[in-house]
Amino acid sequence: MSTLFIILIIMAIFHFTYEGIFLPSLRLKLRYELFGLRDKLRRLKVAEGDKIDESVYHLIQNGIHTTINLLPIANMSLMSRTVQEIQSNANLRKTVRERHALIENCQIGEVKEIYEGNKDILTKAFVINSIPLLIYFFPLSILTVVVIALFTKVKRIFNYLISLTYYPQGDVEKLVGECPSLATI
Repeated sequence: MSTLFIILIIMAIFHFTYEGIFLPSLRLKLRYELFGLRDKLRRLKVAEGDKIDESVYHLIQNGIHTTINLLPIANMSLMSRTVQEIQSNANLRKTVRERHALIENCQIGEVKEIYEGNKDILTKAFVINSIPLLIYFFPLSILTVVVIALFTKVKRIFNYLISLTYYPQGDVEKLVGECPSLATI
C-alpha cells in the first residue's frame, strides 16, 4: 500500500512539474511557430497578390488563429468531441471537405506548406497535452494487457483440461499413471 502511495506521489510531482513548468514553455514555442507561419503567409500574400485566392488566404489565416486558441485544449477529449461532431453533422463534413479542396487546389506550393505546418503544430499540441494522461493510463494499459494474456493462457489450459474428459480411457490412464481414484471409474 505504501508503494502505491509513493508511486502516486511521484506521478503527481511529475504531473505538476510537466503541467506547470514544461508544458507552458512547449506551448509558447508552438505559438511562436504559428506566428511565424502566419507572418510567412502574409508575406506570401503581399508578394503573390491575386495569385492567392482571398478565400484560401483567409481560411489558412483563420486556421492558424484557431490553432493558436486550441493550443492549451488540444487533447483526447477535444479529439473525441470533434470526431463525434463531424460524424453526426453532414453539413459540417461538407463544409470541411469544400474548404480542404480549396486549399488543395491552390497552385502555390508554399500555401500548402503553411497549411501542412499548421496541421503539424496542432498535432504536436495534441501530443504534448496528452502526455500526462498517457502517463496515468500506461500502468493501467500494461495491467490490462497482462490480465488479458493471463486469462487467454488460463482459458487455453482449461480447454486442454476439459479435452482430457474426451480421451479414450487407456490414454487417460497412460497420462495420469497410477491414480487410485481412476480405479473406481
